[in-house]
Amino acid sequence: ETLNFCSYALLANFVDHQSISSVAEDNYGHIWVGARHFRLFKFNKVTKLFTEFTPEWVDEQKKKLLGVIIEILPDRFDNNILWLAMPDYQEKSGESHNVLVKYEIKENKFEAQLARGRPKYQDEQGNLWLANAGVSVYNPMTRQVKHFPLQINDHGRVVPIYVHDIHHFSGKNLVAAPDRLFELDDKGNYKPLWHNQELGISEKLFIDRQNSL
Repeated sequence: ETLNFCSYALLANFVDHQSISSVAEDNYGHIWVGARHFRLFKFNKVTKLFTEFTPEWVDEQKKKLLGVIIEILPDRFDNNILWLAMPDYQEKSGESHNVLVKYEIKENKFEAQLARGRPKYQDEQGNLWLANAGVSVYNPMTRQVKHFPLQINDHGRVVPIYVHDIHHFSGKNLVAAPDRLFELDDKGNYKPLWHNQELGISEKLFIDRQNSL
């Protein structure tokens, strides 16, 4: 099979070498691209053109510090909504946390949610599964969050593990972390499924056409 690749520039005047941090396709076939400085783009595959959207509430200082859209997840039930993850830099502590942001496309409205993490999966009830130092499950209707921390004992020290991906597969909630794979049960317990330090970090879970992981 021969595959042909085409390259498209985001903007002709991109002189600051913007790096793409996230890509997702919505139910209309549009490609959404997250880049540095909190820049969000929609690519129309028919016109081959990009349209830019940037949150008005992001000030210039934050754009320069940690401005990147790190995750994009189209809503499973509402084609007008994208769920984004953006870092929120805290000047007092010097720390950064990924904040969940709801983006309403037609209204061009960005709204930060009271939840932290990268949106990886939306279940049949509409809950968003967020990757952070464990897994958080966020209900957009009630705005309630349930957090399930993921920790290991490392020579007597309790060490948090940061989750890289979450997938629902064959009735199981699979959680990928550095060199580890877990199953998260309904009670919030993590069951180790695989561990191999030599293979490195588990970044992404994929389901192929034969329904294999």
